[in-house]
Amino acid sequence: MLRYLREKHPPKGYKNEDIPQECEVPDWVQERKVPDWAVNCGPNLLEGREGGSQDREGFVWRPGMEKCTEGIWVWSEVFVCKAGDEDVAVVLMDTQGAWDARMSKEQSATIFGLTTLLASRLIYNVSKQIQQDKIDNLLYFTDFAKAALRAMQRGTGSVSEPFQTLEFLVRDWPHYQENFNFKDARNMMKNHLDQYFNPKKSQDTKSVEALVDLFHDIDVWCLPHPSLKIESETWNGDLAVIEKQFWRYIDGYLDKIFDPAQLQAKQNLGNAITVSTFGTVLREFSSAFSDAAPQAQTFSEAMEAQIGFRF
Repeated sequence: MLRYLREKHPPKGYKNEDIPQECEVPDWVQERKVPDWAVNCGPNLLEGREGGSQDREGFVWRPGMEKCTEGIWVWSEVFVCKAGDEDVAVVLMDTQGAWDARMSKEQSATIFGLTTLLASRLIYNVSKQIQQDKIDNLLYFTDFAKAALRAMQRGTGSVSEPFQTLEFLVRDWPHYQENFNFKDARNMMKNHLDQYFNPKKSQDTKSVEALVDLFHDIDVWCLPHPSLKIESETWNGDLAVIEKQFWRYIDGYLDKIFDPAQLQAKQNLGNAITVSTFGTVLREFSSAFSDAAPQAQTFSEAMEAQIGFRF
C-alpha cells in the first residue's frame, strides 16, 4: 500500500530517487507483469525487515512464526487522495494479530475496537476463507467500539451504522481459475461473502444483522497465495519470488480501495474528522475506552448480550 500510494499520490517532499534504484528492470518484472508501483522503489522489501536500516521504507516485518506488530502502528506519511470531488488525507495503520497470547481478551478487544473507531475502511485479514468464528470474534471486538461510542455520546442517542466499511481480505485464496477475468473473480468473491451475509444463505442471521447494523458497507476481496517461498524464515524480501497471479489481484485490489468512488473521509458520529479535529477525536476515543472496557465480560457473555444467543 505504501509503494502504491507513493507512486500514485506521493506525499510532499517524497522522491522515489531518495531510495536506491536498480539500473535495469529485472526480467521477472515483465514476465510476471509486475505493476510499476511495486518495483519502482526497489525489487525487494529488505529495508522493512526487522533489524534492517532505521530509515525504513515501510512497516517493519519479520518472516517466520514470531509476531512483529504490537498494538497499533501508524505510518508517518500522509497521502492526499481524492474521495469523490474532495481531497482527503489517507493514513495507513497496521494492527497486531487477534488474540495475542500475551494480552487478555479485553486488551486485544480494546486494540481492535480502537482500530474500528479510527478506520474509515477496516480491513479484516483472514486465512483461506471467511469463517463463523472470525465473524464472532469481530462482533466481540466491535462491542468495545460500540461501548466507547456510547461513552462519547453521553446519552444523546444511538447512531445507525456507526462504522463505515468492513472488508474481509481473504489471503491464500486457492479457487481462482487461470482464465478468470475480474468479473468472474468478483462474482466468486461476492458469492463467498453471501454464504455468510446473505440472510437467505447464512446459518447465523443474528450475527449478520448485528454486523450489518454496525457497518455502512461490508465487502470482500480474495488474494491468491503470493508464494510458498515467502514462508521461509530465510526470505529476505525479494519480490522476484512472488507469483504472477498474486500481482494481478493485489494491483486490482489497491485500484479498488483507493478509487475516488470508494475512498471516504473518516466520519465520527456523522461528522467528518478534519486535520484540526483529529488529535481531539483521538484523545476522546482513548478516553472513552477507559469507560468502555469494564463493560466487556467473557467472550460468551459479550456474545449473549450483543446478539442474543448462548454458547
